[in-house]
Amino acid sequence: MAWLRKIVSGEQPDPGVLDYRAPWDQPTAADVGSVDFILSNAVLEHVADLPPVYAAMHQWLRSGGFASHQIDFRSHGLFKAWDGHWACPAWLWALFMGRRAYLLNREPLVTHRDLARAAGFHERHCLRAESTPESRRLAHRFHKLSTEDRRTSGAYLLHEKADI
Repeated sequence: MAWLRKIVSGEQPDPGVLDYRAPWDQPTAADVGSVDFILSNAVLEHVADLPPVYAAMHQWLRSGGFASHQIDFRSHGLFKAWDGHWACPAWLWALFMGRRAYLLNREPLVTHRDLARAAGFHERHCLRAESTPESRRLAHRFHKLSTEDRRTSGAYLLHEKADI
């Protein structure tokens, strides 16, 4: 990682190994299998359509490559309670969203784990941040959240593309 520190500090010119991609749900043929490491920090909670994003990341990575994600499951100040977005009924959430392309997707940890697995990733690490649930009544869509997901206010996930 010394080489990365030198590039970030400006001590060494960027050799072109770091790249930013957007939109990142549309890999081109040149991208397939060309990436060693994907890093997202507080991004995936804002993505409206997650399945194609996980599929694109899997396509981009070479075999043995890693995807590292920090995901914030809190309400981002939209509600007093950190989990207030899960208590918000669908009709009211639609008003919050308005015509925005994205805000929060409100997906819990289980959704991200399931989508990553379905895309072909192997989970290598999961570190959860827990908070005591504050909202007493959840919106219908979230009634069946597991105790683990209900308490997960943030998570770090490390996935590996390990083609078998």
